[in-house]
This record gives sequence, structure tokens and C-alpha cells, in this order.
Amino acid sequence: MKNGQFSVKAAYKFLKGRDDHLQSNTSINNQDVQVWNKLWKIKTIPRHTHLAWRMLHNRLPVKECLVKRGVDFIPLCSFCDQHRETLDHLFMYCEWSRSYWFCSQLGISHQNFGSDSCNFIPWLEKVLMHEDAETTRLVLSLCYVLWNVRNKRCFEGLELPDPVTCANQANKNVIIFNQSNALNLQQQILPIPSPQSNIRWTLPPAGWYELNVDAAGPTPDGVWGLAAVIRDADGVIAAASCCQKQLFPNSDIAELMALKHGLKFARDMIFLNLIAEADSLNAIESITVKKINSPYRGHCC
Repeated sequence: MKNGQFSVKAAYKFLKGRDDHLQSNTSINNQDVQVWNKLWKIKTIPRHTHLAWRMLHNRLPVKECLVKRGVDFIPLCSFCDQHRETLDHLFMYCEWSRSYWFCSQLGISHQNFGSDSCNFIPWLEKVLMHEDAETTRLVLSLCYVLWNVRNKRCFEGLELPDPVTCANQANKNVIIFNQSNALNLQQQILPIPSPQSNIRWTLPPAGWYELNVDAAGPTPDGVWGLAAVIRDADGVIAAASCCQKQLFPNSDIAELMALKHGLKFARDMIFLNLIAEADSLNAIESITVKKINSPYRGHCC
């Protein structure tokens, strides 16, 4: 803005200066960036990653935080009803939480956390930075189950469950995820099976068209689907048609009726130079082999 007149140049300088000022005062350091990179690269259940992200930002709505935001209630722990419910107390120092971590497959005791002055967020950052992926997945799953137990007790008034059962559920969540992830990876790397038949579709000669027909069915109501596709000498689909018919005694007759439908369709579309193909040998032989004693002829006339 210059002399009361807006200009793109002035707006750019203003926004650039404000951005530089914010970046110079940001509290994010290199350690934080490394933690975020490790968190989002972990292959685990997405809701576990999202919960960890909220914990690392100290954004979980534990009662102590809610009181600071103006919510008027007594912020006692949802587990023990004795201490203030802070993030550190709920996830580290409450008696139920201590038993829960110790009963887990990791066997984390109170000494693993350190003294009572240790905070949960720095401990979780160390897990993300220094533990292997499998351990990290389990820690995040344990956090999620613990938070879920807290919410059910807080909002539904449920009794505290057995910590062993909850720890086993957290471990089960990781096992199911690993199995599903391994299955998806296996499906991705499976080779595409090659056709077992040596028969291949070939292009018709120049100036000709090729008619391919097929039948599918029947449905429980006895309905068959008949389809016809006409391609030119370049393999480009020139026309296509489909319809439904009922009460064919078997698949060979259905194939013959599909062929009849396709030939009628080609005639109506004035495709004169035509090669017809079907995938039923019995149906083809009933037309091309003169000496065959076929019961199909009457159905196609």
C-alpha cells in the first residue's frame, strides 16, 4: 500500500517480512523436525500416529488442560481419583498405568521412566528416535489403548479393566496390523499370472471387422446375458451390444444365441466384411461341421 494505492509488490514485501519474522521466532528446532519425521514415517495404525502427534503437542484433553481452558470441574485422575489428571500422571505415574506398562510385552517398570520429575513427552520422543519400529508400534498401541480406557471410564462410567487384558489387546492390535500389512505387501508383489491357453485374439485383415460374442449366466431366475463386440483392423472397438434372454437349457445354446444376437447386430449396423468368433467349441461345431448330429440347430434358426 503506497499513497493509499494497493500494489502487488507492496503486498509481497509485507507478507515476506512477516514470514521472516515468524520463522526467526519459531520454537521448532532440528530435534523437533527429526521427531516429526520419525513419527510420520512409522508404518502403524493411523489413529495411533494421530494420538502420538497430539500427545507430542501436549494437546490431549486431560482434565488438567481442560481446567486451564476454563472448564469448571475437579481435575482428579479418571483412574485413581486421588491425583490431578495431568498427561504425565495419567500415562506414567498412576498406579493402574504403572501396572499396565509393566504387564505389557515390553515389561516397562517405573524405573524405565525415571524419577517422578520425568515428563512423558520427552520419554515418548526418545522412543521415537532410538527404538526400533516394532517397539515403537507397540508403545503407540499401548498409549492408544490406555487413552481409550480413560475415555470409557470418564464418559461411560465403566469400571477399570484388568491391566493385563488391556496390555494384551494393545499387543493384539499390532499383530493384526503386521499381518494385514504383510498380506498387502504380498499381494502387491505377486506376479500377474499369464494365460494358460495358447489361443490369442488376433486383429482382422485390413478392411474387415471382427465380431466377438459371449454369454454369461444363468441368474437364479434363469436369465442369461448376451454380449457382442465389433473391432476394426486396428483393434479399436467400433460397436458393442448386450441384452438379456431367459430359459436357455444350457451354456452352449446360450453361446449360440449370443452369436445370433451378434450377427443380427452386425447386420443392422451394416458391418459386411465380418469375421465372427465365439469361445464355445460345441456351438461353433454345431454350425460349421455338416455331419454333426446337433440338437442346437433348431434353437438358432
